[in-house]
Amino acid sequence: MSVEIEAPRPATRLRITRTSWEPVDLSEVLAGDYVPLMPSVGATDDGNRLLYAGKTHSLASEPEAGKTWLALHWASQQLREDQVVVYIDYEDSADTVAGRLRALGVDKNLIQQKFLYIRPETAIRKPDRDRLVARLIDTRATLVILDGVTEALTTEGKNLVDNTDVAEFFNSLPTPLAHAGPAVLLLDHVVKSAQDQGRYGIGAQHKLAAVSGAAFKMDSVTPPSVGGVGRSRLRVTKDRPGQVRPHILDEGTGLLAEMILTSASASEVAISLTTTPGVVARTTRDHQMEARVLVALRRPEQRLATKSAVKAAVTGNAQQVGHALNRLLETGQVEVLSGFYTAVAPEA
Repeated sequence: MSVEIEAPRPATRLRITRTSWEPVDLSEVLAGDYVPLMPSVGATDDGNRLLYAGKTHSLASEPEAGKTWLALHWASQQLREDQVVVYIDYEDSADTVAGRLRALGVDKNLIQQKFLYIRPETAIRKPDRDRLVARLIDTRATLVILDGVTEALTTEGKNLVDNTDVAEFFNSLPTPLAHAGPAVLLLDHVVKSAQDQGRYGIGAQHKLAAVSGAAFKMDSVTPPSVGGVGRSRLRVTKDRPGQVRPHILDEGTGLLAEMILTSASASEVAISLTTTPGVVARTTRDHQMEARVLVALRRPEQRLATKSAVKAAVTGNAQQVGHALNRLLETGQVEVLSGFYTAVAPEA
């Protein structure tokens, strides 16, 4: 009687793929020479950097506060340092963005070679994202600007007031881009009512929670205009790594800096991001007074030929009114025409 013996089957080798659930090697963190992550992108006038490489950030404001101008100001800094900048634009157009860079004095060859402009019209697919991440790595891009978070969420089929949808959006686009190395800056809107504004942009709270770097809010003092001077205050609302907060001027409000946008013409713009305490501290009081002076000078029934007449027409301390009038004259927002103080209308 014969017995058939089944040959042993070859052992199956398990293929194990490393995932995020594997323990992290902490040797570098525990080493004596470990240095905390410092901001490396987005400088103020005094050289302090505000954005962290490899982290996500948000910059939220009402319309006309100048957040896109500030983002492009930081982009121009990187371009002049011969770094690659990527601009993902859900709101505007290539001619507007490139035109603003040219107005900021960026050489057109630098823009052509180092500035990558993307205008998405459909939701991003995995192959699109993988190619974009590979390009960020290959070019060693240092800054990615995503302009229009609300529009981006809509394009991706997400609900801006749903925390789960916002989390999925971050996991599908901003966070993978940051993991490729650059600082990622998201430009967002806040609700129009100041009483309803929080620490983050309009919509779900997770917009702030998902930020791994720093979050900022801009408050308009004087809207920018062609031929005029615009001013906005920049505040810190979150700083997860903790290296931006030491530069805060007012811990109670998170006040960090004042952006001054001076427009000689539509094609010539200069931006200053000053952290000088004396300049920033007087922003609210002085510019409110300047606004009162401009309102008075724009009243058609009033013809004010002397400083005394201006002081009498404006509510408030006469000396402060006089100082405000002098500043408006210095910045070209007020001129003396035919013997009368006149508020200069911005060009259309």
